[in-house]
Amino acid sequence: MEKALRYGEVLASKEVAREGLKIAEEEFEKKGKEVNELTIKGEKLIEEAIKNAETDSARKEFEDLRVDLKALDEVHSEYEKSVVRIFELIARKDFMKPKRLLKSQRRKRRNLISR
Repeated sequence: MEKALRYGEVLASKEVAREGLKIAEEEFEKKGKEVNELTIKGEKLIEEAIKNAETDSARKEFEDLRVDLKALDEVHSEYEKSVVRIFELIARKDFMKPKRLLKSQRRKRRNLISR
């Protein structure tokens, strides 16, 4: 009976974990869309600021900001792809590759921040 109860607990926790993973994946997709929308808005604002800049110095600052936003968008896009891949690997019960992907992404984010 104790074994049956333990197996029952494991099965229940697996179901809870599956639901939690599904919710996390949905939340990630939602947040990713929000970031993409904000990036597009930011790009438009920067373009408008470049057009309306009154000095070359101000224009240069906005152009630099555009370069930074583009770099950030590239890192975010790569991050999104990695997380989608992690969800796929977890669904297949492959737990080692997600850890390596996560370490790689952390390294890339640190490099971006240190620029």
